[in-house]
Amino acid sequence: MPTETGTGFTEPAGAGYARQDITQASFTTSTGGSAIQLVTPASDVVFGPASGNWGTIRYVGLFDTTGALLAWDQIAADQVVNTGGTVRIAGANLSITLD
Repeated sequence: MPTETGTGFTEPAGAGYARQDITQASFTTSTGGSAIQLVTPASDVVFGPASGNWGTIRYVGLFDTTGALLAWDQIAADQVVNTGGTVRIAGANLSITLD
């Protein structure tokens, strides 16, 4: 299980996997009460297709460009990714609240 320091994450080692760059410009934001800001990617985040087996995906993490963990969550159901498979996170399902 991942920790707040970023340990416990195992990235897929199979061919075809790459971290996805989500730039600030690709987010939509909305502000709630007391300056709480909800940040959501404008489009889906897609990993793959896998050109080798990645194993079982259980968690997702958001890291900055230095590798520091910003946020993480467990996915609703473990996902086994074999050759040809993809992992898609709907942009609407990936929201971060900043306060």
